[in-house]
Amino acid sequence: MHYSCRNYGYFFIEDFDTQALNFENVFFEAIRFFTLPKSKKLINLALPSNQYLGYRGIGTEKSVMTGCPELCEQYKFGYFYDKEIKSSTLLLNYLFSYESIFKMYTQLYFSVMEKIAEKVLTIIENNFDLGRNYFQSYCNQPMHQLGLNYYPAENLDKKTCQNYAMSAHKDLCLLAIIAQNKEGLMVQSLQGEWKIIPYMPNTLLVLLGDYLERWTNNYYMAPVHRVLESTEDARISLIYKHRPNYETVIPLIPGINPEKSAKDARIEFHTGKAYENKINSIMSNEK
Repeated sequence: MHYSCRNYGYFFIEDFDTQALNFENVFFEAIRFFTLPKSKKLINLALPSNQYLGYRGIGTEKSVMTGCPELCEQYKFGYFYDKEIKSSTLLLNYLFSYESIFKMYTQLYFSVMEKIAEKVLTIIENNFDLGRNYFQSYCNQPMHQLGLNYYPAENLDKKTCQNYAMSAHKDLCLLAIIAQNKEGLMVQSLQGEWKIIPYMPNTLLVLLGDYLERWTNNYYMAPVHRVLESTEDARISLIYKHRPNYETVIPLIPGINPEKSAKDARIEFHTGKAYENKINSIMSNEK
């Protein structure tokens, strides 16, 4: 895993309890949600007040690089951070609002993703001799989210100025864990070459996030990735993002990147404010 993190910024996981994850049922629940009338999907609209949990229509999110509408419908649930009491809560009402659709599989999937991410981070903290439960100490009031992404075969609702359903970007998180029901995701190698990630049943793709890149002072690099526009068949992807506490400031760890000297040390980075600034800049109000 260390080799993959160092040379690619991503890797695949196959050896896990596929029955517990039950991919097909999670995909089915997602498809049922996205085929609802728009008025029903808007019940839980993504807004600044709910930290953009809930529904994002096509074109609601803009590309960081171009400002173009992203051709993707999204529904997100996960932890909400209350700044006044400095505590996060898993808001399951975003699933319970649609109890006829989200029976149990999506909630269980989220729980399993948390555990997988924790195991991956345990390996990474061992690779850098950071000590037992190092990352867990930064994730006791987390901001983890699961995004259900729907890429329709035809995008007639919104005009766009790009040829991708989701433009090139890095994820603001420690880890992003992705499952897709058809191929469409592209990842850029550290040498700049774009590769399509094939569809592999019962397989998870783990992408290193921007936070981990900063944490290791660029020793591990987060890969740039984008999503091809759907042309024939609609696609679904499940994207779990493992994020630390809102108040986390990524520490400067001397020597964590043996290829950089002390004078190359970066500035401290507040993860919660960085995410908040980015999401506020790319979201527009649903019409």
